[in-house]
Amino acid sequence: MAPSYPDPGAIWTAGKQYQILWGDDGKSPSVNESWTNFKIDFMTGDNANQTFLTNVAKDLDGSKTTSYTWTAPHVDPYSAIYFFMFTNAAGETAWTTRFGIVAKDGDTLVPEQEKTQSTGEKIPWGNGKLVDNNTNTATNASTTSSTASSATASPASGPPAATSGDDTGVTPNAAAAAADTSHHPESSVTKHDPSLWWITTTLFSSAVVALHSVYQ
Repeated sequence: MAPSYPDPGAIWTAGKQYQILWGDDGKSPSVNESWTNFKIDFMTGDNANQTFLTNVAKDLDGSKTTSYTWTAPHVDPYSAIYFFMFTNAAGETAWTTRFGIVAKDGDTLVPEQEKTQSTGEKIPWGNGKLVDNNTNTATNASTTSSTASSATASPASGPPAATSGDDTGVTPNAAAAAADTSHHPESSVTKHDPSLWWITTTLFSSAVVALHSVYQ
């Protein structure tokens, strides 16, 4: 089992839906053999003392699907200290990297509370909690899972740090939606040419003189 998303640098926005992705790690036994019944839990904490927050999904079959759609919860703090743990029927485990959750698009993540693991590894971590545990309850895989292409990441003994990177689920940069300056109101204002006023006045005066001479 090789969880592949969320990946390093992923930032999710609370209340939005995202896909959790996984694939086969190329080792024996394969996902199709040993991960036909597994669950995903939402976790926090360090590698040695992982804290369970809520169950995400259960009764998943890795031979039939490689993704699961889940709504990012509201958490405290909004930091890159959360991860998913996969556990199969035999008790084998695999993890995603740590990833961040923000309250709304564009928010900045709160720095991790700790910079090193209890083992001395320089992997930032922290302890978080759910703000509203009722918004994310475990549901049967048949109602919310969907199929995606297989990924090939390697599992670790614990969730790695959340490092910089791009997240395809983040709302596009607001600058891309900026207004086009060519459509400013002043561009549509009528321009008045003073020379036109002089020509119009001259023609009108000539017409008056001509009419006056006719009636003399």
